[in-house]
Amino acid sequence: MSTDAASGKGGGMDITRRSTLVLLLFGWSGPAELAAQAVTVDCDAGATIGKALVGAKPGDTLAVRGTCRENVRFGAEVARLTLDGGGKATILGVDAGQAPVTILGREIRVTGFTISGGRNGFNVLRGGTAVIEGNVIEKTGAGGQPGSGTGINVAQHSFAWILGNTIRDNPAGGIIVHESGAVRIGVGDVANALQPNVIERNGGHAISVERSSSARIVGNTIRDNKGDGVRIVGVSHAVVAGNTISGNSGHGVYVTQNSGVDLGGGADLFTDANQTAPTHKNGGAGLKCAVGGYAEGQLASLTGAQGVKIFEPSCTDATTP
Repeated sequence: MSTDAASGKGGGMDITRRSTLVLLLFGWSGPAELAAQAVTVDCDAGATIGKALVGAKPGDTLAVRGTCRENVRFGAEVARLTLDGGGKATILGVDAGQAPVTILGREIRVTGFTISGGRNGFNVLRGGTAVIEGNVIEKTGAGGQPGSGTGINVAQHSFAWILGNTIRDNPAGGIIVHESGAVRIGVGDVANALQPNVIERNGGHAISVERSSSARIVGNTIRDNKGDGVRIVGVSHAVVAGNTISGNSGHGVYVTQNSGVDLGGGADLFTDANQTAPTHKNGGAGLKCAVGGYAEGQLASLTGAQGVKIFEPSCTDATTP
């Protein structure tokens, strides 16, 4: 992993490649998008992202400066917009009942911000689609409301690419995907391009995939979270490959309730197995399976204080060393 990737700066991928990746991911092409306007939003000078969204058109980029003390909402009618913080801007959610960024619209990209406060860092809901790329998402849930304090929440048939972020110090957890949501965490669609995330020191599970949801989780650093590294529950499925999963208080990977996990060791993108740092084991097992779950793929060095793997009798074990 590059130094830039470990710091949440997009895995060292330059701006041109990142832009091409996003355009291809969402199928954006043609002169209308390429000729779209860039609008500057200077929050330190009194502007707000919310006001700028009123006049924004599909394909526009809002280039944001300063600290924006607001909760930004992309409504269902909003499509094909980029919100670019340039690696320096901040969105501080002042309403503890709302996320700093809520996305209900389609093909929304948010990149280059520090995001904190509010309820969760991001809510992607009601069929919204988003690229969340190159941000630092930390210290959410400042109001202390029940269920608040997750870095990224993807739910209700929504989809998100989560690429090159640092997600840390959120009291409830790093990423939750539920209610038939779907995510790609660390991996895009173009030539198997990896943009690893660092997900660390969160107060619950680093990544939780729940209630008929799915995820591809590839190449990330998942460490020192208070729950499991990756938790897959409630008839859900995840591909978990090429990650470093270390020092989490729970299991490295936990699959349960008729859910399944495919570990590394497969073809193409998934040839790399997951690893645990030798001196930084997870608190539970490297892999635990319960209540009708299944797991396949390579265990490699994935491990924990309770051993490499724990399988209850109801589980299917198709793993290899």
